[in-house]
Amino acid sequence: MPTSGDIKIVRGEPFLNTVSTTAQGSGCPPFDLTNYNVSGGIKYKYTDPNLVDFSIAVNPPASSGVLTMSLTSGQTNILPISECIYYLKAYPSGDSTIVIDLLNGYADVYPL
Repeated sequence: MPTSGDIKIVRGEPFLNTVSTTAQGSGCPPFDLTNYNVSGGIKYKYTDPNLVDFSIAVNPPASSGVLTMSLTSGQTNILPISECIYYLKAYPSGDSTIVIDLLNGYADVYPL
């Protein structure tokens, strides 16, 4: 179910990106984020821990599947100038054992 979408980040600059999640992929209905918590981050490789975690806000109404992910300039400043990976996952409220992949892709980090 995860949708792929690449993002571009300028090291040392704040990052803000609004995305729409879908139930099955491009052209499908939105994934209803009501009663879900969303988390995500950027990693250098899949096996590495997160370099940074996104601040994520679900845009109202949650049923629209639209959310905004952001990083501060301090967070982007610690990222390597490289091609990293990023992900967003949803967890039903009250049950963090169920994980739903929402979005993943490459995070290209450029110098200022």
